[in-house]
Amino acid sequence: MLKVSPSPTLYYNDRSLNSMRPSYNRDNVFLNEEHRRIFETTKYIPGWQMEADSYKLYELGYYAGDVILEIGTYGGRSAVIELRGALSNPDRLGPPQFFGVDVDRKSIRRTFYTLNRFGVLENAFLFHGTLYRFVHRYQISPTMVFMDANHRYEDIVEDIRRLTTILPAGVPVLFHDFLNPENDTGEYGVRRAVTEWENDGYGTFIGAFGCSALFVSGQRCCGNGNSLSRDEFDQSRHRLFRSYKLMEKKGDKTIIVPEEKRIWSFHDDISLLSRIKTRILHMLRPR
Repeated sequence: MLKVSPSPTLYYNDRSLNSMRPSYNRDNVFLNEEHRRIFETTKYIPGWQMEADSYKLYELGYYAGDVILEIGTYGGRSAVIELRGALSNPDRLGPPQFFGVDVDRKSIRRTFYTLNRFGVLENAFLFHGTLYRFVHRYQISPTMVFMDANHRYEDIVEDIRRLTTILPAGVPVLFHDFLNPENDTGEYGVRRAVTEWENDGYGTFIGAFGCSALFVSGQRCCGNGNSLSRDEFDQSRHRLFRSYKLMEKKGDKTIIVPEEKRIWSFHDDISLLSRIKTRILHMLRPR
């Protein structure tokens, strides 16, 4: 755990100014040199982000990254940033625990090897399946959450409903694509679902950053699960990784299965084009 509270201390009411403002009181915008360079360091990892998204994820990891829950991992870019931030805080009293949940097995695989390349895999637990299945199988108490899964309204409502059952009050929750213009067309349902959650008293808006909106969970969130012990964390993640054929036993050791050369598919082309379209629309959005 950390010596300081994970709850942000600075609140901003503007829902359109997507700046790099800090959410915690300090003298400088950047926490350290790694924070200043984190967007450049990770920009070639699969996954679309604006600079302010990356800076905010690092900041949240630094202050609130004891138990990180990420819903939708895609290629591991945000996971690397969050864990780098968490590991850089000298006041953290124990290793951070990252839990990544994704329904796409390819995303789990991409994220696994990305985390390994960036040297943070030992802090990561990846689960292939829905958030519903995850929360029924593992009891955790997140200290920060990043949500970037399916953007359909019905799917986001379901994920938020499950999240609320395990979320304690006072936890920062960053919703990606809250500011995406495709929310206006109905193609995305992020803003609608999150605003309903807010209006029902489960969260308080505290700022817009990049393409994301940051909230703090309210008193109606009453999760009180316990974090996994280090042994439980390691044993469970190794068991899952072996079942995903990402790790294997060699004698008394567990080793990483070498990464296969990736073959680009038609699905990847569609996914990439969709993300490029999203970025262009966001850049053209009136300020």
